Amino acid sequence: MFINAYRRIRRVKCDETRPSCLKCTSTGRTCDGYEEVVAKQSPIHGVIVGYGNSQEARSIQFFIERTLSQLTSFFPDEFWGISVLQVAQYEPSISHALVSFSAYHEAFTNGIPGDKIPYALKHYNLSIMELHASHSSLSHVHLILQGHTETAIRLFKHGHRMMSQLRQLQHRQATGLDGILNHAQTLFNRLALQVAILVGDVMPQLSLHCVSGSQLMMVNTNYTFSSLLEAREALYAILALRLTETVENSVLVTAFSQWSQAFDELVISRDGLLFSPTEQRSLALIDLHRRYFNLVLPWESMHNHKDVLSVDNRTGDFEELVNCASRVLGFEETDTAPLFHLEIGVVPVLFVVVAWCRDPAIRRRAISLLMSRQAQEGVWSSHLTGRVARRIMEAEEERLDVRSCEDVPGPRREREWEEVIGW
Repeated sequence: MFINAYRRIRRVKCDETRPSCLKCTSTGRTCDGYEEVVAKQSPIHGVIVGYGNSQEARSIQFFIERTLSQLTSFFPDEFWGISVLQVAQYEPSISHALVSFSAYHEAFTNGIPGDKIPYALKHYNLSIMELHASHSSLSHVHLILQGHTETAIRLFKHGHRMMSQLRQLQHRQATGLDGILNHAQTLFNRLALQVAILVGDVMPQLSLHCVSGSQLMMVNTNYTFSSLLEAREALYAILALRLTETVENSVLVTAFSQWSQAFDELVISRDGLLFSPTEQRSLALIDLHRRYFNLVLPWESMHNHKDVLSVDNRTGDFEELVNCASRVLGFEETDTAPLFHLEIGVVPVLFVVVAWCRDPAIRRRAISLLMSRQAQEGVWSSHLTGRVARRIMEAEEERLDVRSCEDVPGPRREREWEEVIGW
């Protein structure tokens, strides 16, 4: 059903901004809401020319043309495509942060170390100086692009505290920040899940309940989805509850079953409407995560994490996870430049495959996919993860002639990889 669904495409309701609606162009779509008209200056053109010099304008143009397309590789994101661009026009700290972010992303794309870009560092410092204590959610993204993941996580924690303070201020007095705060909170929620998957909960006094807020209540309702984005958010809510370990696994299994049914109904309801290329990538990614949950949730209901031998009979499921990850990556195969986005993508799933599956061929194929292209999925680096995964495999297979799962003895496997994997 999902393979057939990839061939569909749909029309998007325009926001009536001429000549091409900002909603379409900011999310990488071709606007189909108007007949061809004589080209005029677009709203995005106005954003670019608002910058003081040609180098800054070029950075913003790179952000719009290249960075936005990667940030919205799987799902539209109004925070980056609309909110940030709008606020940058009147808030100097955000303006400098955006220029810096774009410069670092261009350096990342070209394989240039971040510490070799003084222009980007200059605008990063100007952004901080403008605000003295940056409220921008872009700062941790700069550090991720430079490979400073640990520092980025610390800054993320600081940013979340500031978000909480802004929320409290908003409750006491009207600040007009509701819309922007909601978009920023969605970004923080997504990064919180990535941090939790990578290094455990965000911090002892900051549970994922606090980070995801009322979104977690979605697991207690009957699911009905009108978009792939809604389905993604609901699946993330189930993941957040799983990471907090505050509910019985049986509750998660039931919630996931209800989610799967609602997701199937969403895809079926689109019969006759084609999915756009972005939506095809979204479907492939959701399908990957769905198959992952379909593997681990029932298994966790029946087994202890330490019973690593029990996954040997799920080799076919692990192989299918690798196949799905390959399909997701296949949408980007025409572009060999380093990839950057903030979604929970294929990297943590492929790491789980290597850490849990003992089939030598499947493990090596998963590692090959991790190393095939430099990708930064939020805090997850494909190359760094691939090297760690290879070391795990080598440690277990050391001085052994491994041809199948059974060739790796039990004592070699008795390691609590879930502490490394996180999800």
